[in-house]
Amino acid sequence: MSAKVKIALPGSRKWIYVTRLLKITRLGARIWFYVTDFVKIARLGARIWIYVTDFVKITRLGARIWFYVTDFVKIARVGARKWFYVTDFVKIA
Repeated sequence: MSAKVKIALPGSRKWIYVTRLLKITRLGARIWFYVTDFVKIARLGARIWIYVTDFVKITRLGARIWFYVTDFVKIARVGARKWFYVTDFVKIA
């Protein structure tokens, strides 16, 4: 199952759709997930920043789980332009 990820090119406002895995650190462990929702990604140095409006929806081994991303991800609230960092645990619905 492929995942479409919306990536912002540095220094450009254009977007490209690609298929890739999103690497997310959870509780010190590194796990790869397929991203099923469109996620806005921009590379900043050695880190990848993810822009989402609420939660990031992912699937792992066919199961759907909702989770809060960790502190290396910067998130914008719905209807707001402020950025904030979160360090919540993974929340499974």
